[in-house]
Amino acid sequence: MKMNNKTIYLTLDDGPSSHTEQFLDILKKYHSYATFFVVGEMIEGREDIIRRIADEGHSIGVHAFQHEYDIIYRSTNTFWDDNLRARNLIKQITGKAPKIMRFPGGSSNTVSRHYCNKIMTKLAEQTKSYGYVYYDWNIHPYDTSVDNHKVQELYDMLMDGIHSDFKTPIILMHDMERLKNNPLIIEKMLDTAISEGYVFKALDENVEPVHHRIAN
Repeated sequence: MKMNNKTIYLTLDDGPSSHTEQFLDILKKYHSYATFFVVGEMIEGREDIIRRIADEGHSIGVHAFQHEYDIIYRSTNTFWDDNLRARNLIKQITGKAPKIMRFPGGSSNTVSRHYCNKIMTKLAEQTKSYGYVYYDWNIHPYDTSVDNHKVQELYDMLMDGIHSDFKTPIILMHDMERLKNNPLIIEKMLDTAISEGYVFKALDENVEPVHHRIAN
């Protein structure tokens, strides 16, 4: 069934990086908004970028402080200690504590099984008590696992996902140093999608979440 949903939610994980301001310039050019699920340890020296993300109307969500599975998924306590450390840092910089988050690896990750059985089930149940809504995704061109020089291939995968007309289309891309072509790919995607009548908005806790099936 075609939903004909013209609102898209672009999310960028793992930043900030040296590319973040380029993403922000592109989004500004196209009058579009995105959600940045940031990593706390990447923020030092880039506090002005975090402020710019907030000031320009984008959303900031918590991804982690340390994106290290063996640390954060050791127990629910180690997870929340890490998560809240990032949340508090973002609040210190922007004056606002994030209400949205994304689990490293997504809620469906299986790597957490190596460290704590059923931890994802427990964490997903606990998010509300910490004042969060968590978001997974349903459009992902696997930008971290393929040759990032293949701009056209990644762009085509993004557009195929957009044209699938999900009820709540949430794109996962990454803001990472090694993914130098991601700004170009996103600009190309924005240019086409906007010409087709799509609009790009930032997530907030009132947007219906996309949740994967939990596997641990």
